[in-house]
Amino acid sequence: MEQNIEQNQSPFPAQPTKHSGNIGALAAAVVIVLLLASGGFYFFYDQQQKQATADAAQALQATQDQENGAAPAQSDSTANIESDLNSTQTSGADADVSSLNEAL
Repeated sequence: MEQNIEQNQSPFPAQPTKHSGNIGALAAAVVIVLLLASGGFYFFYDQQQKQATADAAQALQATQDQENGAAPAQSDSTANIESDLNSTQTSGADADVSSLNEAL
């Protein structure tokens, strides 16, 4: 009987069994990190798209203003008004007015 007991006992201690319970927590952490990363990428992509749209709209507006001959933004200061009056060409305006009077 003593021989039977000695055969069942091992000189090495029993090795603990590996637990796979950490896989669920690891999977949850990976999913959370992926969601945060995708949210960050979406945020930055959206900001870039808004900036590109605003830049394109501004360039289009500037092009349309140049095609229409629109004057740049003006100020109401007296010096600016005087410089605008001095730079306005009035030569030939009398001829245009007289031709309009004849047409009527």
